Amino acid sequence: MQKLTATIVAYQNYSDIQKTIESIEKYTDKNISKKIYVVDNGVAVSDPDELSSFMDYIQKYDDVEYYDMGENTGFSKGHNYVLPYLDSTYHAIINPDILLEHDALGGIIHMH
Repeated sequence: MQKLTATIVAYQNYSDIQKTIESIEKYTDKNISKKIYVVDNGVAVSDPDELSSFMDYIQKYDDVEYYDMGENTGFSKGHNYVLPYLDSTYHAIINPDILLEHDALGGIIHMH
């Protein structure tokens, strides 16, 4: 089985990220083992209710992990944070406003 990991860096945009996660979960080939890392650069300035709602939302997915950076470390550092945790064949850096409409990630994997 192919392994896919993906990182999404958050900064007060939890509703966008929920939609992104939903589209990844809906369209990615179920034969691909995947893990989605959400690295939060904005938790220190986020609305507590929005953050709480987001945390409740991601709990329904076994393949989503959340990391609180405690500060804004930047886009690149946020993505690089998960590198030591990766155990995958493929890794995708995903913007928080991306919505898949088909199995784009599986399509890339199956091309190789």
